[in-house]
Amino acid sequence: MPPSRLFIPWLLFLIGLALPQLASARLESAIAAYHRHEYRIAAEGFQEDAKRGDPVAQYFLGSLYLEGKGLIQNHRSAIFWFRRAADQGDPAARYNLARMYSQGLGVTRDYAAAIALLQPLAQAGDAPAQFSLGYLYDNGLGVPRDALKAADWYGKAAKRDHALAQHNLGFLYLQGRGITQDLKQAVYWYRKAAETGNSDAQYGLGRLYHSGQGVAKNIRIALSWYQKAASQDHAQAQYNLAQLLRQSLGATADLETARNWYKRAARQGHTRAQYNLAYLYAHGLGGDPEAGKALHWYRSASLAGHAAAQGNLAALYANGKGTPRDPLRAYAWWRVASMNDNQRAHEYSKRIAAELHPMELADGRELGWLLWAIQTSDKEATP
Repeated sequence: MPPSRLFIPWLLFLIGLALPQLASARLESAIAAYHRHEYRIAAEGFQEDAKRGDPVAQYFLGSLYLEGKGLIQNHRSAIFWFRRAADQGDPAARYNLARMYSQGLGVTRDYAAAIALLQPLAQAGDAPAQFSLGYLYDNGLGVPRDALKAADWYGKAAKRDHALAQHNLGFLYLQGRGITQDLKQAVYWYRKAAETGNSDAQYGLGRLYHSGQGVAKNIRIALSWYQKAASQDHAQAQYNLAQLLRQSLGATADLETARNWYKRAARQGHTRAQYNLAYLYAHGLGGDPEAGKALHWYRSASLAGHAAAQGNLAALYANGKGTPRDPLRAYAWWRVASMNDNQRAHEYSKRIAAELHPMELADGRELGWLLWAIQTSDKEATP
């Protein structure tokens, strides 16, 4: 998955924070309550010290307001306390304040303000801040898009074992964007991130082994990495894994397991998985034929603009499989499929039109235009 499709994954600094000497036993007790998930007790303890100006208490109080734990969620109050702590040099507060400026939480979105807060943290060697700066440069958020600077900041964070930075750096090496294309470096950084459990990197490494880019092609290893990412609900990995299991590439064909992986991806809105799952249900592959389920998943893929699914859905309506026979809906969906360059659909729509009364035909045309208008255009990339 390219970095531009990732939401910037900000983190709350709660563990491993370099805390100054605690100002009071009350503050120490509040922090202990926080880590026991007793947030209301923690909030009561933080309030007094925060008002007295303790940056640690201010930071934690801001975090509780941000997360809505122990207190009613209030982004403006979170901003207030993070800003108070940040003004005293608290690095975690600066980072989370940058997060809120970047996402427009409790304040007007302001990438420039976020960058100003992140810059000194990144220069001091803070890996999450370095990654965040890289992401902003990578996507041109608050700064001109600059792949070279993105690669530089990703590289700094990647060397500090920041998994997301490792993945995004690997992607830049794969693309040759901002740095010279180097497939072996792409494999290296994907592997580093994948071994920490990053599902995007696991999927990316699987694709490299699947296609033989930067490594010798090895379907068995590709399956292994797809499996790891798929187990973390990575929809594209689930789809690719199902495809390999179905095609018997590097493994004995296992249509039942393929059906299950298609189903998991389909439930996440993966259009091609929805189409393939419907096909397996329709033809009884990997289990008993289930026309009703085939109809359901063909409809989902059809509404996402999948032309083959639209044609097959029309055929189910035309033949009364999984639903009462409905020539009007069959006509409408074949018209939509033909507008999406399904070559056979045009001929089929002409044939079934002969069954319709002129008024039904007009309704079918109107329904076809409506379905055409509401379909989406999600297109997943597959190797």
